[in-house]
Amino acid sequence: MHRIVKPCILALSLVLFVGCSRDADGDGWDADSDCNDADPAINPQAEEVCDDLDHDCDGFFHNGIDMARWWADRDGDGFGAEPVVETCPGETLEGHIEASGPADCDDEASDVNPAAEEICDPVDHDCDGAAWPDELFTWQQDGDEDGYGNPLAEIESCEPTPPDGWIAPGGEADCDDNDDDVFPGAPEVCDAEDNDCDEQVDEGHDLDGDGVTTCGIDGVPGSEDDDCDDGEPAIYPTSPDLCDGFDNDCDGLVDADDIEDFGGSDYDGDGDSGPACGGSDCDDGDPILNGNDLDQDGSTSCDADCDDGDPYVHPTATEVCDGTDTDCDGLVDAEDPDLAEDADGDGHVAAGCFPEGTDCDDRDRHVFPADEYTSGPVRDCQPIVYPGFVHEWHFARVSLPSYLEQDGSHYVYFRGHENQEEQAIGLVTSGDGLNWGPPTGPVLGDTGDVGGWDARNLSNPSVVYVSGAANPWLMLYHAREAVGGTRQIGMATAADPAGPFERVEPIDGVTPIGAPVLPPSAEGSGLDDGRTLHPSAWYDPGSGLIHLWYNGRGAAGGALRIFYATSDDLGLTWSRSDLDGDGPDVVLEPVWPWEGDRVTQVSFVPHPLEPGLFEFWYTGAETAVGLSEGTFTDWAGGSEEPVFEPHGDCRRFDGLAVTARGVRHDPLDDVYVWYYGAQTTIDGDECPGNEDAIYTNGGQTVSYVGQALNHAPLVTATVPAEPAQDLVFEGEVRDTAPDRVLVQLSSDLDGFLGLATLDSPASSGPTVQTTSWTLSVTGLSSGTHDVFVEAVDEADVVRTDSFSITVP
Repeated sequence: MHRIVKPCILALSLVLFVGCSRDADGDGWDADSDCNDADPAINPQAEEVCDDLDHDCDGFFHNGIDMARWWADRDGDGFGAEPVVETCPGETLEGHIEASGPADCDDEASDVNPAAEEICDPVDHDCDGAAWPDELFTWQQDGDEDGYGNPLAEIESCEPTPPDGWIAPGGEADCDDNDDDVFPGAPEVCDAEDNDCDEQVDEGHDLDGDGVTTCGIDGVPGSEDDDCDDGEPAIYPTSPDLCDGFDNDCDGLVDADDIEDFGGSDYDGDGDSGPACGGSDCDDGDPILNGNDLDQDGSTSCDADCDDGDPYVHPTATEVCDGTDTDCDGLVDAEDPDLAEDADGDGHVAAGCFPEGTDCDDRDRHVFPADEYTSGPVRDCQPIVYPGFVHEWHFARVSLPSYLEQDGSHYVYFRGHENQEEQAIGLVTSGDGLNWGPPTGPVLGDTGDVGGWDARNLSNPSVVYVSGAANPWLMLYHAREAVGGTRQIGMATAADPAGPFERVEPIDGVTPIGAPVLPPSAEGSGLDDGRTLHPSAWYDPGSGLIHLWYNGRGAAGGALRIFYATSDDLGLTWSRSDLDGDGPDVVLEPVWPWEGDRVTQVSFVPHPLEPGLFEFWYTGAETAVGLSEGTFTDWAGGSEEPVFEPHGDCRRFDGLAVTARGVRHDPLDDVYVWYYGAQTTIDGDECPGNEDAIYTNGGQTVSYVGQALNHAPLVTATVPAEPAQDLVFEGEVRDTAPDRVLVQLSSDLDGFLGLATLDSPASSGPTVQTTSWTLSVTGLSSGTHDVFVEAVDEADVVRTDSFSITVP
């Protein structure tokens, strides 16, 4: 854009205007702005014209003038091509045409231009970029004249009719254009060729699906490589010759007559031979299919039992809410219209599949919610160890658990046995002490040595960890010889808490332990000179001693009592406690009626509040649990009443008996976790409706390992603001079902003050909750009282609070 400069005006004045330049051509523009001050037709406001001059001084010629644009048309066909030539408007240019419309793609040939007609030759006549777009035809060779072409052999032609032996392309390709019996969709015949072009040979001619046809490798049926029986998948030339009465490998020899190829009477090693060898295996080439009926549910894998290791699973079972296809119909739980609300008939609807369900295991009629909650141990619905099935080492019975924690991992060892003669030790593990994995084992079994002291009845495992040894995990257990009734305590060791445990010394892990480490006493005291059993051990790293509580019985029989011994050589030898020199000291003996003639199976924890003391749980009469406390040898005596008894419903897995083995204490929440032995009866006369064919073992009992949690009663008291002789004491207690907690007060001046009254709890369920207590007292003595508040739960666990007041 140019700046406009006004011309100088000469005024009739005495003032001289400085800075005006001369306008030589008189067009009103000075030389500074006029690009040609010698021509008045050239200045910034002049009109541009079509010549070779810049009339308007903008630096451009012809600016703003529409120039005429031309193409050369050398072949005179009325179409031109680059380059473009420009002329002034109105001028013409010979041999050129106006540069507009489509360009000529060949300006040297008059029959080639955008308006030309395309003809069938290699030239692009109409300038559209392609030759022969409408006239050229493509044909595929069809050498065998079966109507399918070969896409690898194509020609192009201007003729609309294909030449002989050629067809229009399209459709599926012929995979063999030299054979008119081979094309897509042709019938597949038994000739070792791919007749239908689907890249499969002789499909449809392997009726039994064993991968071998009757067609022969050379396409001629009857060769030695043919399937000689296309209706039986176990028969083909390379098949092993099974014991089934057939010539499985097509060599003309049957079963044992085929000396070179016979696979034996139980080829698949599943424990069941073929029918021709006296067995019932429907397929001796498949170890999953057999007639064994391992779980004895009346159905085998040959009968479509989809899990022959689980008697709850078989084709005629009821579909159960358990995450498996219980009735083997391919449908699981809610997918199956046969799903039962209460499949085990225990009166509790399955949880997980039904909104109102509470049953944690709807397969086992002995497992259902406890539905009773006390301030003592609250039973879990489900046991942590189930009894094994009939083909397993722990069939029908698991019992007598003991607990070990090591480096944050939790272990529960237990006894498993099919009968009283065959017993072994198993194990379950957990990362949190509450959720447990499946049982493993045996981690220690009997020796099988008829002359050995522990040939049978392995029981009551108790494991301690002693660092520094090659085998630092020591298991104390009892067993007895093959003939006779003497039970004695022995020891096995392991390099890992999960076992296996071996009868070798801990220091080197090699030297055999061939004898009991704590046999009956030789002193003839009549107390433990008949048998030693039920060991329960604890290792004290401070003293280096292993402490052992065990049961003893006299040679003449009598009561089972609890005794105490120690070892300072890693359990190889033991010193019985004998403080008065008259024989082993009795730590606890049966006194109360509920204990019968035996107190057994000790479990213990160091007292959470009183260092140096232990809390001891024990089993009385092998049916219920009591509690004592004390030091190693000085107990406070047994419980007048049991603190944990069988469940009130005889059908439940712990409805017949509970035992005390396996208790741990979590100090963070002040909660006890019980791993207890549990037993129920399947005798319909003793417990109607509890008969159970799955666990019937001749003993009429089934045992489990259960789990229960007992929160210690947390009691607090409010100090009276204005002490007086007549006072109302109050406070709170926190526990599960706190209305079952006994709260009592005492004073060092006045003694027992009374039992407090508790408010009703907010819930009767298994939740920890807080409620208030009150106690009205009259006639308190004047002076300073140390008042003690004591709360006792159903398991005799005691917790206290205290305060001082001065009564005027």
